[in-house]
Amino acid sequence: KGCPSHAAGRPDNIPIKASNAYSFISSHRPFRLEIECMIQVPKQHYQHCRIAGCNREEHLTDDPSQHKLLLQHEWKLGTDGSISGLKGTGIEIRSPFIIGDAILAQKHILSEWANISKMQVDDSCGLHIHVSIADFTLYDVRRLYNRAFFYEDQFFKLVPYHRRNNKYCKRFKAGRDVKNRISYSLIKQQKDFSDVSRVDRYRWINFSTATRGSVEFRLAPGTSNINLILLWA
Repeated sequence: KGCPSHAAGRPDNIPIKASNAYSFISSHRPFRLEIECMIQVPKQHYQHCRIAGCNREEHLTDDPSQHKLLLQHEWKLGTDGSISGLKGTGIEIRSPFIIGDAILAQKHILSEWANISKMQVDDSCGLHIHVSIADFTLYDVRRLYNRAFFYEDQFFKLVPYHRRNNKYCKRFKAGRDVKNRISYSLIKQQKDFSDVSRVDRYRWINFSTATRGSVEFRLAPGTSNINLILLWA
């Protein structure tokens, strides 16, 4: 299903990159990537920049040209405290919103940056995908939530064990977890999109971003394999 129009009262401020050159991703629904990873940053440089109040990008390199490739193509990056950083400084890089196969045009950019930055991942890293629901009604959000709730066991079989028991991408149903039952009852009681933000953002699908026109799929494991990133997208 495409999203040629927006429901009343929904955000309409998502910048889009589009391309019809490929047929890898057939959907016309905009999405963007958030890739958690680690890069090597000299500790002395990192601490100096933090004290000096530099921009987030300047915290992450002692070579100003290192992240220029990403920033030129509207990617953003910054530190991420949820990453253990045992192999380097934990960061998150975020793509612009993209439609379908336009992501393939970004592949060489991401690959080149990963090589320059010596990108690495460990079990604390994840891959998050924001998908536009700017055309969704409240009824559509409820339907998506219900499907996520009832089919989550199948989705969790697709990921490694460390993602199945991760506090940043929890299940909606987990036995005696009272918060899960509260989340499920909340979604059924929603009266408008502002109610969605009351649901715990650290579920495997984050519905709290619905008020900004997207939902965030948080289940995928972190990877430095660019092809796997594209397959999850």
